[in-house]
Amino acid sequence: MIAVIADADTDASVALHRRYGFTDVGRLATVGYKHDRWIDTLLMQRTLDRTAADATDLNQ
Repeated sequence: MIAVIADADTDASVALHRRYGFTDVGRLATVGYKHDRWIDTLLMQRTLDRTAADATDLNQ
């Protein structure tokens, strides 16, 4: 699962995602413009439960 978070004073959002197992995997610099300034986006990722992914595999 991937989260893309606008990095503009979003400490609470990042903390929430980390609490649910997301980790930082990248940053896109100056890709958005909000409130008269350029902002980055933080990319976070969480690996899903493999057994749940296997259950939805159409090859079975």
